[in-house]
Amino acid sequence: MKLTNIEKKSDLSFFISLDRNKDQNQRFLLLSDLHIDNPKCDRKLLLKVLREAKEQNAIILIFGDLFCLMQGKGDPRRNKADIRPEHNKPNYIDAVIKDTADILKPFANNIALIADGNHETSIIKHIEVDPIDYLLNYLHKHNPDIQHGGYQGFVRLNTYIKENNSNVKNIDIFFHHGTWGGAVTKGTLSVNRYASIVKSDVVVSGHTHDTWYVEHPYYEMRKSGEVIQKTQYHIKTGTFKQEYLAAGGFQIEKQVMPKPLGGWWMDVMNGRGSDPARISFSKAD
Repeated sequence: MKLTNIEKKSDLSFFISLDRNKDQNQRFLLLSDLHIDNPKCDRKLLLKVLREAKEQNAIILIFGDLFCLMQGKGDPRRNKADIRPEHNKPNYIDAVIKDTADILKPFANNIALIADGNHETSIIKHIEVDPIDYLLNYLHKHNPDIQHGGYQGFVRLNTYIKENNSNVKNIDIFFHHGTWGGAVTKGTLSVNRYASIVKSDVVVSGHTHDTWYVEHPYYEMRKSGEVIQKTQYHIKTGTFKQEYLAAGGFQIEKQVMPKPLGGWWMDVMNGRGSDPARISFSKAD
């Protein structure tokens, strides 16, 4: 039985209705940059986090680069050291996607959204195959409501509904797989950039394999004229690809800084009366 209801409103927007008691906390698992088919993916850690999500009835949102998929014929990035033995077959793409489906199948009822990253869009561009759609052909047998998101979009959470089904309180999450990084700043300058263009409660991005949590306070004037201070929460999701504990390789030669592993938990507690829902974050590792 699926955990929650998610509805696609447009290519850019998805609504999740939480069928929960208003006093109950709902946990979400925010992930990106799994690179699940790469030999350097820490699958042991990934499975640990996914099992915890299932045990805690968490809703899983994946924001890009679920796949690596760089070992196909004609891919200039391909490297024999970066292909798992079970994927080293003539039907390489098929082998990767079927293996990924087998890994994610036990957690399908918890997964609400899988969005595109640059690795997925690269496959679409170069070999005209959409790997997420292909994967969902398998996962939809277990949960037909898993949605395919783009490189960016919004997820709206309906966190509290009165008995007459009115007065819905929403939390809006904006997701963008990512673009801005920085060896020194670790991409934190993107907080002000996103805040200048996006109105949402939470901003989630990945891509750079960094991980952090930043609160961005701002002022808002209500219709009554009362001025209040609100907070926009920014999450950089991290990665599950451990490529720095080696004697050599691309990342070592380029002196790219080591990256933290894992994802993020987001806990949503429904508000009472006119109180807003409360959001908190913690590392999932």
